[in-house]
Formats: sequence, C-alpha cells, structure tokens
Amino acid sequence: MRLNAIEMQGFKSFPEKTRITFDSGVTAIIGPNGSGKSNISDAIRWVLGEMSVKSLRGSRMEDVIFNGAVNKPAANCASVTLCIDTQEEYNLANHQRIEAEPEEPAAEEEAGGVKARPAYSLSDGPEVTVTRKYYRSGESEYYINKKQVRLKDIYELFYDTSIRPSKPPRRAKTRSREGISRSTISPRSRSAANITAAVKANIT
Repeated sequence: MRLNAIEMQGFKSFPEKTRITFDSGVTAIIGPNGSGKSNISDAIRWVLGEMSVKSLRGSRMEDVIFNGAVNKPAANCASVTLCIDTQEEYNLANHQRIEAEPEEPAAEEEAGGVKARPAYSLSDGPEVTVTRKYYRSGESEYYINKKQVRLKDIYELFYDTSIRPSKPPRRAKTRSREGISRSTISPRSRSAANITAAVKANIT
C-alpha cells in the first residue's frame, strides 16, 4: 500500500482545489513557514477519521474549514481525499482467491457473538480513495471509492494496517472510539505499515 496523492479543497489554508502527488522517492514535504506543511499532515489525519479537535490544532471542528482571506471568501465546506495505491493487495487477494477452497461464510465468529466482515477492503481494487467532508452546518460525509459510507467503514478499512488510535482517558471513552493517532504517512511506503490506522477494539 502506498499513498499516491491527496486532494484538498476548503480545508484550512487550501481554499481552492489542490492536488499533491507523492511520486516514488518522495520522502518529505518542505517549504517556508506558513506555507501549509502542517495542514497537509492534519488533512491526512482528519480524512482517516480524527475527531479530536485538539489533535487538529483547533478549538472546534469548524476550524478545519477555510475561514477566508483578502479577496477570498470563507468556504462552506472542507473536503479531503486520499488516493491510495493498493495494487499489491489487490493482486495478492486475486491470487489467493484462485488458489483458495470455496469461500467461507460471510460472517465470522468473535468473542461475544457474530460480527460481519467489513464492507470494504484495501484489496477491492488497484486504487482506493477515501474522502471526508465537513460543512459549516455541522454535517459530515464520508466516502470510500466515491460511495457514501459510515465513519466506522473507514476505520474498518484500515483494521489490518499499523495506523494507531489515540488513547484518551477512560472518562472520554466515547470519543476514544473515533480517535486517530498523530502518526503521519510516509509517502514512499511500500507496505501498510506506513499509513496511519485505527484499532478494531476501539470501535466495536
């Protein structure tokens, strides 16, 4: 798995649609102070499901929306999309399907009952896109491959990766279910170990 690109529009200091591609060999994003480097890492964290406003360096979720500047009106919506190369996972899954015996039932038993398998997988296709939108009205939308989904579906998509959730105090247990770590993505990653993730136990 490898990060191909990130697209932002109306997110923090990116009022216009901006696409940043991560070609092979890219190891860092550099630029002068105030150029928006930290906002790129915030965008990655946010689109993966971060719900902690403090982790996003704000005081309320509305702070992720571009608030206006000289000759640029404030945006009504913040949108971020990650484009992830999953060719390796896709090829591996197809190879395993060919060699595998008849498929197992669609649900697998876990302690405490039966839980359906995630609706989306990183092996569903050669590229996976994940999108999050937030409106000033307070409404949120989440998409996987341009299909509207739940926030939980995005968490489940990255179950088997090394993305780590933040662990707030027990008194904030509800919020902990939606917390994503401060980890950042290594654009040159060849494996799932370098894209940020969520732990299954925190959202079940």
